[in-house]
Amino acid sequence: MKKKIVDAITSINHGEKNDRTRSCTIYSQAIFRILLLSGAHTIGVTSCFVINDRLYNFTGRSDTDPALDPTFASELKKKCKPGGGGPVLELDQGSSTVSDAHFYKAVRQNRGLLTSDAALLNDPLTRAYVKRQSTSPVKATFGKDFGKSMVKMGGIGVLTGNEGEIRKRCAFVN
Repeated sequence: MKKKIVDAITSINHGEKNDRTRSCTIYSQAIFRILLLSGAHTIGVTSCFVINDRLYNFTGRSDTDPALDPTFASELKKKCKPGGGGPVLELDQGSSTVSDAHFYKAVRQNRGLLTSDAALLNDPLTRAYVKRQSTSPVKATFGKDFGKSMVKMGGIGVLTGNEGEIRKRCAFVN
């Protein structure tokens, strides 16, 4: 996918890799990493409070997010009451303990729980990746790609020497 973006830009520029091309390449790689890391929503849970506005007040007019499948929205409203009361919800309904392609299938069907999940369908490149992952086994590319992105993210803002500290309890500064 990244190579196709670079190839398309390069062909537009007749083979000349200028600053704009490099900027587009860096941007597309960042988008690709964010897309991959969104796939982590295949595992885990959230609360009704987190999706409350999406169900009951998306634009501030007591409405539901139109990007959410209406049947799915009705199911969620039975579980989640206005104001955010309700049970813990699986991020990947029915498959939240396994890393698999089900998350991408749900997103493709407008059944992504979070607004950020729905946003994956707003861009042609991310939509194409969601489609590809939803129709192929997760281990085909996602697992490997996700691992690489996690390693890359692990190198962001690393503090060394006396610049940082190892916390005894993660939520609190020592």
